Amino acid sequence: MKQFIVRQTQIYGVYVRNLVRLVLFLIISFAGILVAAGFAGLLQSWINAAVSFPPAEGAFSGKLSGILAAALPAAFYLTLLLGLSYSSRRNMAYPAAFCTMFVLILALSFTVSFGMERLSRLGVSVPFRAPRIKLGESGFILRLTPDTRYVNGTRTVFLTSPGGENGPRAVSAGSSALYYQESGGSHQSVRLPFQEENSPFLTGISGDLDKSARYFAAWFEAGPAAFAVYAGSLAALLLSLGCLTNISFWSLANLFFGALAFRGALALEAFLNTEDIHNLLAAFAGGILPDSLISPCIFGALAVLILLYSLLVYLARGRRSHG
Repeated sequence: MKQFIVRQTQIYGVYVRNLVRLVLFLIISFAGILVAAGFAGLLQSWINAAVSFPPAEGAFSGKLSGILAAALPAAFYLTLLLGLSYSSRRNMAYPAAFCTMFVLILALSFTVSFGMERLSRLGVSVPFRAPRIKLGESGFILRLTPDTRYVNGTRTVFLTSPGGENGPRAVSAGSSALYYQESGGSHQSVRLPFQEENSPFLTGISGDLDKSARYFAAWFEAGPAAFAVYAGSLAALLLSLGCLTNISFWSLANLFFGALAFRGALALEAFLNTEDIHNLLAAFAGGILPDSLISPCIFGALAVLILLYSLLVYLARGRRSHG
């Protein structure tokens, strides 16, 4: 009897330690991904400002609240993906890991969203001092070709410093001759034709994450309860995909399968929140559900179906293993 109690105590201690490690892992992962994604977004905004002419005033600075808002979906998705992989490798009980990650990701997401709102009210920014350089001398010619989305192409000859807003200039549109402008006014900032190597796959992910960030912000503005409904239903859908994290004996392959499934969930989120699709689903709902709850209900229904399927598969495997 004593050995049994000791054995049960040891098992309970291992179980509690694994849960504590999971919580710490999730918190560290969420914070690290949030900072990394925010820094990547800030770098992207600086690159966009650097390849624009002339650089907009204050283009090399950004509000910290906006940077973290754009990074929240990446932290939300990747933290749950890494958490599912971690709990699978540790052989943790799936219901306990599910509940722990569900509660923790909601708490972390709400905390970040609440902090962003406070920072937005305070107007906290991340300044970056760009080097003071001359954009060019008088006579600088800015030529916009069809590659820069100007069909006929335009040429602007700055007769003074290109940075001047109201300086004289000579302008030509298409094949017409140059004509003089005594005061050109503020020159519209355009993107210079630098060669870029864009991956359609990564561009699609970045676009869907930007859309997801807007959805999170809109639901948070609707109130804490609304934010909990949307983020909770989405978290339940992502966590229900945990069956893919133990589909094989190779942890890296399981992580890859989970990443593909999460990419599909991100695309589904963007698809369901598209205005045309949302209006179409609202018309099919026929007033049974409020329009705002259509997407969360779909997320929740899919999560329940996947969990029921996983449960049936688990019970079938157990029955076969016992003859």
